[in-house]
Amino acid sequence: PRPAVQRALDADQPPPAGAESIAREARQARRSGRRVVINIPAFRLYLYEGSRLVRSYPVAVGRPSTILPNGKLVKSETPTGEFVLVNKVRRPYWYPPAWLKKAMGWPSGYRVAPGPKNPLGARWMAIWRAGYEGYGLHGTSDPSSIGRAVSLGCVRLRNDDVAELFELVEVGTPVLIVYEPAYLYTDQAGRRHLVLAPDVYGRGVDVVALARTRLRQAGWDDAVLAGEETPVWSVRDMVLAEGPGGGRKASDAGGLAAASGPQAAGAETRPVPVAVSWWSGLVVSEEAYREGGEIYLPLSGFPEVLHHYFRLAPDGSGYLLYGRSLEGVKERDGRLYIPLGAAAARFGLTVDWDDRTRTARVHF
Repeated sequence: PRPAVQRALDADQPPPAGAESIAREARQARRSGRRVVINIPAFRLYLYEGSRLVRSYPVAVGRPSTILPNGKLVKSETPTGEFVLVNKVRRPYWYPPAWLKKAMGWPSGYRVAPGPKNPLGARWMAIWRAGYEGYGLHGTSDPSSIGRAVSLGCVRLRNDDVAELFELVEVGTPVLIVYEPAYLYTDQAGRRHLVLAPDVYGRGVDVVALARTRLRQAGWDDAVLAGEETPVWSVRDMVLAEGPGGGRKASDAGGLAAASGPQAAGAETRPVPVAVSWWSGLVVSEEAYREGGEIYLPLSGFPEVLHHYFRLAPDGSGYLLYGRSLEGVKERDGRLYIPLGAAAARFGLTVDWDDRTRTARVHF
């Protein structure tokens, strides 16, 4: 199992009931046929009744890594595997992890009462398996985080969605968390979809090649993928057929934004100097520049705790040690610059652009 500091980062909730009662409730839930499946790269939760899809909700998942107050970098990915739903709480209290209480100077009994500022939102549903205590499905006080890798390991839903799901599942419901950036599914109208999602945890998955494999296994033509590239910023949900017996012409059904960044800013035709700082105001770099709507940060601008994750490839391109190549790296005046939006997304960070001060603020 993961070290204790990497568990229960999102919510240090009371431990679940004994293993025997959990197993008994799980068997009962399986007889009812309901199960939850969460696909991390697609930022999506699916509720099934047998093989029938009952509901589908957008979610937020764990960021790839988190910097603790002592400067230590730990993984905060949402774990994969088979879990069981072991507890349901309406209007939950939030009990911050011990390390967070210590960093913030909060007393040992500090907690956040139910309400709009509670990080768990309107509902809390604990999921459990041996060695992975403290994880759960819950609401959020930050709806803008849905569709991104930003949590400390738990799975967030919009408050309206988590309230609905709360009524549709029972304690003992099986919960399967998977990492499938390319997959097929059929919706309630009988339309068949192909989903292409970002490799959010940088596991080196060739998403397009995986999609071709999935299509061929299903006996479908993979010509729809001609010219397709692995999504970097968003999930692509492509409709392959309009219903039973329908054609195989694909159409883009849209999707959730997987990360936000400064790309929406004005597109300059020449480099413009900008500043990059943490949300607290601490300057990250005053030597960044913006060009074509993207902000480029010198590699040396990242804090040392993150800097060691970057390496320079023999061909001069930059890449993350735990992920695939980082595209868009530029050399300028003999220095290596990386696209801030893409790099921040790898670490589960968010970038806000302040046009008035020409500053990009990076925050968790």
